[in-house]
Parts: sequence; structure tokens; C-alpha cells
Amino acid sequence: MAAIVSKDVDLELPMSTDLGNESTLQSAPIVVPTVRKLDEGDPTRHKAAALRVGLPVNGANQRKALLVLGDVFVTSLATLGASFLAISFFGNTFGELAVVTILAILLWPFVFATQDLYQSIHIQRRSEEWRRVLSAGLYGCAAIAAISAVLAIPISRAWLVGVGVLTVGITLIEREFVRLHFALARGKGEITRKVILVGDGHESRELDRYLLASPHLGYQVTERVKAPHNSSELLALLEVARTSMVTGAIIASGDQDSALCNDLIRALTREGIYVQVSSSMQDIASRRVQTAPLGGFPMMRVTPSIQAGWKSLLKRVFDLLVALCALVLLSPLLLLCALVLRITSGRTVLFRQTRIGRNGVPFTMYKFRSMVVNAEDLLNDLLDQNEAAEPMFKMSDDPRVTPFGKFLRTTSLDELPQLINVVRGEMSLVGPRPATSDEVTQWEPAMLDRLRAQPGITGYWQIHGRFTSSLEEYQRLDMYYVDNWSLLTDSIILLKTVPAVISRRGAA
Repeated sequence: MAAIVSKDVDLELPMSTDLGNESTLQSAPIVVPTVRKLDEGDPTRHKAAALRVGLPVNGANQRKALLVLGDVFVTSLATLGASFLAISFFGNTFGELAVVTILAILLWPFVFATQDLYQSIHIQRRSEEWRRVLSAGLYGCAAIAAISAVLAIPISRAWLVGVGVLTVGITLIEREFVRLHFALARGKGEITRKVILVGDGHESRELDRYLLASPHLGYQVTERVKAPHNSSELLALLEVARTSMVTGAIIASGDQDSALCNDLIRALTREGIYVQVSSSMQDIASRRVQTAPLGGFPMMRVTPSIQAGWKSLLKRVFDLLVALCALVLLSPLLLLCALVLRITSGRTVLFRQTRIGRNGVPFTMYKFRSMVVNAEDLLNDLLDQNEAAEPMFKMSDDPRVTPFGKFLRTTSLDELPQLINVVRGEMSLVGPRPATSDEVTQWEPAMLDRLRAQPGITGYWQIHGRFTSSLEEYQRLDMYYVDNWSLLTDSIILLKTVPAVISRRGAA
């Protein structure tokens, strides 16, 4: 199914299982006949119609209005703050800045609106909202400078930079509080969009499961309807949608006949119902997907993921700078850990093991030793107690782990020597965990693509599941990273690693 009609939240995952594509084929296109309308006096019609005009029953419009007012307040605060700093430290006068200050305060709400910062489809994901706030800051400053030049209003560069920095910074803080408020409200079943889910195959079941497990997205599936196979079933589906308290429909395209699906989309949108059609693609970041016509067909184009070029060079520079700074700043902690290990466990402080790096090149990985010296020899006696799926081995109470080693593991301090591997170019700060040669020999052929990326100290698996993830989840998250990595993704993973380590979530 090539067409996408979407006016709501981005459902980008990654999801936890592969989606099927069990299409029900129809030999001839089906034309939707005229459907009987409900009587004007029918209360069901008016109640459903009220929900489709901004969800006033759930208070979504009121909350959106409060969000706009909140943005106006913080951008005004930032602009006035920049003016105060310019007057206090850069010699500007109130008269010089009065006009441009008022101009900026009036301009910011329109700039935010042009960046779609009030449309849930664009700001459901934090990284996308941050990007749009930053863009709004840049475009806003450019607009202020341009208007000032046209109107011959003198403007201070220091003031303009201050306005941009303060506006972006304070807005991001405000939006985090708003995000928390919406997440809590949606967790309680408030401000949710009630939708009908159309499909009867594996894909629709996976979508249903994901929406149930993700209340923060704000969807509530109130009706689950099989894919229509003929005109009468389509009419019955429309009747359900029209009389139900739904404002949107999610269609699993893999379960639908393409011609009948097009008729269904047209019929639903005529009823004022927002429609989202799944693409049957999985684990592909939305930034890599673009919609573009191919003749008369709306198509999705996926850009290739290239592990080379200037982005790869920037990643290496970023890794090197951060790793060197971390080694310098954490050197007292590293020395302390080494000293305690030397006193409690003997001379062997570092554990060295051969791992498989990028493109299958082996290297020696370093860790603080957390087990007894002969841990490798004792492994065979413990294989029947493995709590993870092969080829991984994990035990929540491994008898080979020393008391101080257990502390190092639960705090992830045992991983710090891998900063040396990062400096040497054998590892990255973020990437799939480096596997042993035994693990690589047991991989499925598709998993060998994992070796296209530099192995990392932390990654998607560490912040999403760590020890608690299944082998399939572990592999899927690593492959998602390999296919969709970016410097922004690396930064977000690094930031999320800190609370994951502090909370000891999933630590072994």
C-alpha cells in the first residue's frame, strides 16, 4: 500500500516483532455507493461530530490553548531577559530595544506555529520537538533581523543572540514539563484520541498490541474491525465508524485490498475522520522516509544508511573528544577502582577478552575484572543455569562474581576501561555491544549486518532492556541502531544511559 493519509501522531517505533503482510486480494475495484446518513436529530451523530471537532469533550483544545499561552509567556520572558542583559552589560538603552523587543514578543507565536509545534503529529517524539524548537529559534531570529532591516530599526547582535539562546533554552524546559503533563494525563486515559482499527491479520494485531502498551501516544482503540472484502462489509464498517465515538481510523495496509482500501480512506475522510495507513515497514526511522509521487502513485522513499563519509568522521571526532575528556575527569575514580580491585582480588585488575569489531576485525576489549581469575574455566559448570537466550550467557546471581565486582557491574563502572578502546578507534561510545567470536558463529546471516557499525559501550539495548531483554529484542534493537544511526541518536542514547545506570534498570 503506497498511500499515507496522516494527521496525527507519528507511530515510529521500533516495535518488538516483525509485522506480517497477509493481504486479502480482490479481483476488481469496488465503488462505494452512497451511504445513508443518520437523522439530524440523532444524538449519536452530534456526539460523534463533537468529538471530531477538536476533542472538546476531553479538554484537548483547552490544553492546546494553555500550551500556546505558555509559549507566549516563556518567549516573552526570554526576550525581556535578553533585553535586560543587553542593557546591563552591552550598553544598549531601553529606547533602542523597545521596538524590537515588542516585535519579537509578537512574532514568536507565529514562528512556533509555522514549525508545527502545536501539531501532535510533529512533536510526539522528543527529538523531533527539540529539532523544531531549535529551527523556530533560528527562523525567529532571522525574521527579527530581516524585519528590523526593512524597517530600518537598529538591532544589537548581542541582543539577537541572547534572544535566540534564551528562547530555545527556556522553551525546551517548558516543553519538558508539558510533555510530562500529557504523559501523566494519557496514562490516566485522558486527552486520548479514540480510533477504530481496521484489519484482521498479523499487522493489525501488532499495531493493537503496541498501542495498548503505549498509552503515552494518546490512542484508545475502541473498535476493532475486520478488513472489508466487499461493498456491503465496507458500508457496515462505515456505519460502525459513524456511530462510534471515534475521531480517527488506523488501517493496517497489509490486511487490505488496495482498491478497497482507497475507497475506505475516501469514505472515512468524508466523514471527518482522520486516517492513518500503516506502511508495513518496520524499524526504519521516519527521518529516512520521504513521500514522493511516482507518476500518479504516492510512494515512500527510504534513504540508504551509509556508515562512511563526513557523518562517520564526525562520529569519530565526537567519540575521541568525549572519551579523552571522560578519561581525564574520571581518572581519580578509575584509579580508586583499580586500587580496590588490587587489594581485594589480586594483581589482575583488568579483564581482557577478544571481541569482534567493525567489519569482523577482532580486537582486545578491556573491562575492570568483576569475576574470579578462573571464571572462564568455571563457565561450563554453569551453562544449565543460563537465564538469557543463547548464545548470550547471563545469571542474576553468578557465583563467579566477586563482592566488589557485583558493585562494579550494577553501577556499570566495570565498563569504563572501554574508553581506552574508544580512543584507540576499536569501539565507539554508542553502538552494538561487541560480540565474542563464538557468538558471531551462531548468528543468523541477517545479523552479520550488525558488524557494519563500530561496537559501542552503550546502545539501544542498554537503555531499553539490558539484562531483561530477550535475544530477539536484543538483536532487533541493535539492528535498528545500525540501520538508523545519527549523531543526534548517539547523543540521546548517551543522555538516557545515565538514568538507566543510576536506576540500575536491568543490570546484571
